[in-house]
Amino acid sequence: MKEFLSWLKDNLSHMFSLVGIVLTIYFSVFYVPQYSEDIKLKRIEGMNSELISTIQELVYNKHQIDSHDIETLIKGKELRDNIEYPYTVVQLLVQVQETFLANKFIPLESRKELVESIDTVRESLQPETTLDDPREDEISFNWPALVASGLGIIVSMLGSFSLFSSARKQREEEVEERVVDQKEKFQHRIKRAFALEEFVGRQLDRIYGLDNVEREQADYGVDYLVRANGKPKFAVQVKFTDTDLIPLRAINQIGEIAKNLGYPVVLVTNAALTKNAKYKFDKLNKELAGSNLYVASVNEIDQIEEIINRNA
Repeated sequence: MKEFLSWLKDNLSHMFSLVGIVLTIYFSVFYVPQYSEDIKLKRIEGMNSELISTIQELVYNKHQIDSHDIETLIKGKELRDNIEYPYTVVQLLVQVQETFLANKFIPLESRKELVESIDTVRESLQPETTLDDPREDEISFNWPALVASGLGIIVSMLGSFSLFSSARKQREEEVEERVVDQKEKFQHRIKRAFALEEFVGRQLDRIYGLDNVEREQADYGVDYLVRANGKPKFAVQVKFTDTDLIPLRAINQIGEIAKNLGYPVVLVTNAALTKNAKYKFDKLNKELAGSNLYVASVNEIDQIEEIINRNA
């Protein structure tokens, strides 16, 4: 849970950026064109309502109208609102008739007369006088909406590229920092382990003399070999750990070394044994006759022989 919260904290800004990019794409591709289309439909609806009201007023007051009058009204509205009217003259007159019929405040006989008067106008229309139906033309594009969508997509793509580049760079920096940190820890651990090994060597030289202490016995797998009268007396293996306990694998390694030697092996360490390591340690001591294992802390180097004699 702690790691998840840490990850969330480090990547929260990227998550918000990603949400912003997704919303930008949504508004650019879906919302803006639809919003533009809705505005256009509302403008057409307002224009249509004004035309119907105007023609109703003229017909109701017994004014004579013809196709030219209606086309003039439509053209004026188109120029004023800068929008193309989608209905033909006949379609507009049908809407006027429907509005008259639905108006219950006008007596039924009067409504019938008004509808018939509009029929007269419709019958007078010539085919060439009708407005072209835009629905029969090629599909027209809503260029402002398309431009807005295109700009939104471009901005989203740039934002996505910037976001992923930033995230990748941040990730590379984090990996590099971890590698450097682990390298420094490893180097520091090696230095401390080497310092411990050198310290133990100096103590053995002081106690048993330089001529009786052999270093780095690779053939035997130990760090030091202490001799007495030219014969091996005991071997010393130094183990350093950053934790407070020596793991089981260290005891297993010492056990393998002790099997090939015929004299005691002393493990000098800066930490205590784990519970499983102690059990393994006692078990190996029972199995290895004449080649017992012993553990001494750094502060007990002067007492190694006493520890060996006490546990022999």
